[in-house]
Amino acid sequence: MSGTHLELAGRVLPRVGIALTERPGAQPVWNLPAEASAKIAGRTESATSFEHLIDCHMRWMLLDVLRLSRGRFAEIPDANQLLGNLAHEIANQVLQPGPVEEAAVIADKVNAVFDELLGAIASPLQQPELAGELAAARVRVPDSLVRLAELLRHKGLDVVGTELERAASFPDGLEVQGRLDLLVRDAQQHLGVIDLKWTRSAKRRVTEFSEGRAFQLATYSAIADPEKGIPADGAYYLLNQRQLLGLSGSRLADDEVEGQSLAATWAGLIGTWSSWRNFALGGRMVATGIAENEIHRPDALGHAPGEAPCQYCELTSLCRIYEGTTGS
Repeated sequence: MSGTHLELAGRVLPRVGIALTERPGAQPVWNLPAEASAKIAGRTESATSFEHLIDCHMRWMLLDVLRLSRGRFAEIPDANQLLGNLAHEIANQVLQPGPVEEAAVIADKVNAVFDELLGAIASPLQQPELAGELAAARVRVPDSLVRLAELLRHKGLDVVGTELERAASFPDGLEVQGRLDLLVRDAQQHLGVIDLKWTRSAKRRVTEFSEGRAFQLATYSAIADPEKGIPADGAYYLLNQRQLLGLSGSRLADDEVEGQSLAATWAGLIGTWSSWRNFALGGRMVATGIAENEIHRPDALGHAPGEAPCQYCELTSLCRIYEGTTGS
């Protein structure tokens, strides 16, 4: 095809040659245009954006600040995610505000809504190839929520609400929002956040507590009571394992782990956010997975990146980490 234009469906389309340039190579520090840095002011953070920020400054800038997106495409979640979604919504319906009902009542309510919510939220589990997972779910999901109800009653905890939106303001213009799976209150009116997780193993959550990296739970703890500004207690309820997992001394925990307090984890999060935010306002962003990036990081970060920050990152073709000889 040649010429300076072509016609298509009655329209003239001009053809202009462009100069080819080399794609940028992997580098630890990238310069930001002024427009990018300006987007930082007035933004609201979340537990997910904090995790992006800690693992990779570049990932936070591109995904959370600049809102870069590949667009949406149809994808069926795997069985574990479907089971988690189903269990979350059932819990939302059967754990109503107020004193927790007896186990038998909770069991009846779970069984009453199971099939309706299965079709609405996790219908792929009804496919023949997932018959085993569905059969197991009919036992495990009710048993898990009944066990949670028993634990809450034993600890004298009332339900404040489920799937609660919370937002809070902190010094230096930090705004945070999130949705709490389950908020409870004890007889002394102390609040507690319980985050529901469906996972194959408890190992990851235990490690988060022991290494002081329970960032999601620390964030929810900090915003649970925005009016009083008092951090709430926090725990994970592992639906598949039926474990209420928390730090030693927690009023919520049934299984305890030695580790840094959620308040200390949150303080580290604020410090890390402040350091990286100021770094970006200075017109630079750092790609964590590129070798020698440590010398470009701000001093005294509250939380360093994890051991494998690029393992699940979708931006490695942009930062070029796998194009050169270095990698994470």
